[in-house]
Amino acid sequence: MKSEKLSCKHVMLSLFVSIAGAIGGWALTGKLAGDKAALSFLQIGLIIVLIMTGTQLLFYFLGERRLIHRVLFNIAFGCGYVWFMLCLLLPILWVDKFDITFKALLFILLLVLCVANASKAGAQFETKWQAEGEKALARHYDNNSGSVDWPKVLAPMRFSVALYIPGVSERMNPLISVVILLCMGSGLSFRNAYPIFSLYAWGAPFCLVISIFAQVLGLGLAQVMKLVALEKRFGKAIRPKS
Repeated sequence: MKSEKLSCKHVMLSLFVSIAGAIGGWALTGKLAGDKAALSFLQIGLIIVLIMTGTQLLFYFLGERRLIHRVLFNIAFGCGYVWFMLCLLLPILWVDKFDITFKALLFILLLVLCVANASKAGAQFETKWQAEGEKALARHYDNNSGSVDWPKVLAPMRFSVALYIPGVSERMNPLISVVILLCMGSGLSFRNAYPIFSLYAWGAPFCLVISIFAQVLGLGLAQVMKLVALEKRFGKAIRPKS
């Protein structure tokens, strides 16, 4: 998650993706739980879209003067894609045939996977910062203006994002990817005959996909924490290099 020049195009793209997710979730909720449930989902979804867009606009304007706000803008941008994926999972909450216990277990799985992936990304950032980041910061930080070319600081760190399941080797990822596609296809097909199987066959793959995005957000949050520490060390706010 690199800090590039701010652009309204990013705001519009995030808004488009977020609205598309809300509309997709509305259609899916209607298919699974009826028109009344679909309307409820759409109302809540559009409120969330407005909040996310407003937050992104706030950091868009603040990001011209302080680097940490620019990184937060990028995180808000990434949240639009997380929301899109969530909109294909959240309709499950409106389906009455699924017991609340099974729904709760699914979202606990999502939370555990996201925390594990975000933590993995944070550890990756810290390791690469110690190896490359500190040296790159010394080259690209201008003490007189208090500005830094942050993308150039991040460039030698070469972050990677991949499917991560705690306790499962990454060599299994190709097989898991195939299983994900098969489960998603069967999840909707068996929603009436085998509702509990359908719940997890549809929901668990989306939990895995969303957790990959959690790594990206985790890298962004690690950058925010590092910038907070650097501003304390330098005794002043860090500005983006224009």
